[in-house]
Amino acid sequence: MIPPHKKQFNPDRFPTVCLLILSVFLMAASNDISWPVSPIIMGFGSNGTLPVVTDSVKSPLWRGKSVYIFHPAGPEKRYPLVLFCHGFGANDPDVYRPLIDNIVSRGNVLVFSPYKTFAFDPSQKKKYRMMMKGFEAAVTGFSSVIDTTRLGIIGHSYGGGATPAIGWHCLIEKQWGASGSFLFIMAPWYSHFLTQEELEAFPQSTHLIMETFGNDNVNDPRMAIDIYNNMALPDSQKMFVQLQSDSIPGYRLIADHSVPTGPNDNHGRTDALDYYGVFKFVDALADYVFTGDTLARGIAMGNGTPGQTYMGKWPDGRAITPCIVTRSPALSNISKQYMNVWESVVNPRRFDSPSFLPENKKNRFYFGRKAFRNYWDFALQRFKSRFTEKQLPDPSGCSIPPITEGFGAHGPYSMKWDSIPHPTWKHHVVSVFYPESISFPRPVVFFCHGYSKSNPLNYLPLIMHMVSKGFIVVFSPYQNVAFDPKGVKKYSTMMAGFDAAVAKYGGKMDTSRIAYVGHSYGAGAIPAVALDGIVNRKWGENGAFLFLMAPFYSYEMDEIKLKLFPKSVIMVIEVYDQDRLLDHRMAISLFNQIGIPKDNKNFLFVYSDSCNNVVLRADHNTPKGPFDPHSEEDALDQYGIYRIFDALAAAAFDRKTHGREVALGSGALTTYMGKWANGKPVIPLYATKNPVPNHPQDYYAFHWGSRLNPLRRQIFLEK
Repeated sequence: MIPPHKKQFNPDRFPTVCLLILSVFLMAASNDISWPVSPIIMGFGSNGTLPVVTDSVKSPLWRGKSVYIFHPAGPEKRYPLVLFCHGFGANDPDVYRPLIDNIVSRGNVLVFSPYKTFAFDPSQKKKYRMMMKGFEAAVTGFSSVIDTTRLGIIGHSYGGGATPAIGWHCLIEKQWGASGSFLFIMAPWYSHFLTQEELEAFPQSTHLIMETFGNDNVNDPRMAIDIYNNMALPDSQKMFVQLQSDSIPGYRLIADHSVPTGPNDNHGRTDALDYYGVFKFVDALADYVFTGDTLARGIAMGNGTPGQTYMGKWPDGRAITPCIVTRSPALSNISKQYMNVWESVVNPRRFDSPSFLPENKKNRFYFGRKAFRNYWDFALQRFKSRFTEKQLPDPSGCSIPPITEGFGAHGPYSMKWDSIPHPTWKHHVVSVFYPESISFPRPVVFFCHGYSKSNPLNYLPLIMHMVSKGFIVVFSPYQNVAFDPKGVKKYSTMMAGFDAAVAKYGGKMDTSRIAYVGHSYGAGAIPAVALDGIVNRKWGENGAFLFLMAPFYSYEMDEIKLKLFPKSVIMVIEVYDQDRLLDHRMAISLFNQIGIPKDNKNFLFVYSDSCNNVVLRADHNTPKGPFDPHSEEDALDQYGIYRIFDALAAAAFDRKTHGREVALGSGALTTYMGKWANGKPVIPLYATKNPVPNHPQDYYAFHWGSRLNPLRRQIFLEK
């Protein structure tokens, strides 16, 4: 076999940076030194007794390429499954063969799914999909020897960055790993296709070892620390390991990016860093997770004991520098030059991760969660205090006094929270928020969240406000289904959650008075979801309203269905002037075409404003609260959202004229947005029954004319 580093390819097809990264991955193949530290001959880190057999299936998405299945020889039985996510360009399993042989010889099946080095795949979707489809094909083809209820996923570099998303797909969507699961991630590259909410909702039975290398100059360790800190597993189930370099005269152990790679055709190295720093931890983690071995737990998930950090001895008897194990990883040597830095535009988490936010935001996220160990406790305590705290003097004159009475002011009720298992999305829950110390039944608000914002914490201030006014709020999450062009799966998941909540809590709910409140993708879903509830289930007979904020494309709808809405329903659609994500034409088309009379609907534009250095930013994130890295709770929420919601509820449920004047009018009662403490009015809302776009389509990331928009040829005509 030709070693991977000697294979021929046309460099014109790859950017220079790709070649540099590839050369680093295969650096181990350039050294012929025979290392003086012998392999481990027994226990964790030593090879098992089972011979290794190599099989393959055709790669589903890479013509002419194979997916490799390594399994123990002998009588056919079902072994735990280990998926291997390789580094960028290292698509020949021989690059990692010593590690593979160690894992399989100890009684596991390992699948190695190669992916192409797509030079022009900025979304990374092709690579991730090719990897996952290969794993699925191998599991289908060799199901007789694979036990998918016991699952481990190992990743290095690019594959390490992909491991969280691959793990989420396998554990949540495929339902593998029910009897035990682990992730072993080494020196990860950037992580794509996994949101902060999904990281925090990882199955609590999963175990994680994150490993970095002290002399790695390829991948910034902040990628590893970010995933480790934000994957919300119990502390007892995750460990952060850093391997250190060491040397004696004539010999060096270099803890660089290529540690997990081994010799290929006698070119390269396998040394103590592999035996004690990689093989030992993988073996112990697998034995503990798959068999419950307590000795293995001490090595995989221990507290820094000498047995855990031991890295072997030099021939002269001196101990090799121990590895560092911790549950609170900190940055060190961050000043060194990395080929792939955290701040790169390629990193999708550089603005989304709470770990490396500016200090003023970090206190709201990462620090708060660490201090309380329970995100909800922190959130509820913080917002309960807001119901009673007094407004402090502001010498700058740029604070905005809160609303203390009437529409927009917090109501008298504190919030209780309950949940039920989601009926169609395993390992997720439908959240039900309801007022404490109140007689039931109460009106119901069905909340439709934005895409990937499946944790209600993102909207906690708004939810708490609605509950404080005496309403029950149902929050039904839905999947981030990438290949669901008609929204069918997401919409059905959302509605199934609403139905399940009504089935269990129906005694507390007055479904004759209902509201649908939604943001972004969820707002775009409201026409289909609300029509189903109002027309098919006969909910809202004594009052119903819709509150759509910055809606995305609307699926499962057409002009005929939009006209079916009862004329008694009232509606407000609200957009934000600095929203560059979603074209306002989506909102305008729904407003114009829905079968609700103009007297019963209103269209609101919310504008940004500032005073000195205090900014009210009316962008796409406006309805979310301060537990989203891009949002705040400010006057735009109190005056532009809470106040409008309260008025809609008064108009729909209590038939109050004043509620109609505020929610559906166009005068000062509707448009008022408060005053700065210095007396200057905040820029008012703009209310209209005949909305027109303020910006051209190319102003937005998702514009009206996109092929993603099912209504682009049916409804909207540019004026």
